[in-house]
Amino acid sequence: MAQATLVPDPNLADGKPVGLSDADLRLKADITYVDARVVAVSDGPDRNFVFNQSIPAAVWTVNHNLGKFPAVSVVDSVGRRIIGDEQHISANQTVLTFMAEFSGKAYFN
Repeated sequence: MAQATLVPDPNLADGKPVGLSDADLRLKADITYVDARVVAVSDGPDRNFVFNQSIPAAVWTVNHNLGKFPAVSVVDSVGRRIIGDEQHISANQTVLTFMAEFSGKAYFN
């Protein structure tokens, strides 16, 4: 079994960060606790969806059926990132609108 070795930290004096009061340490502990809780929250595996628009169009209506309002990234057929307007119609459908017709992919996460 591997053993941990304690290495003194030059930024600590008597085990406390140099220049911080006890109140600062309590605040930092509270923030660390909140951050840990946020990281630990999970609804199971993250669902995602890739939409392939093979026929050039300026409006893409996507039924992703993810049951959420996902983040969307769009690339054209050569992989360039494209910025457009996204409107979440429901937790399962999004309409993407662009200034010009093109084909590509939309990644929903």
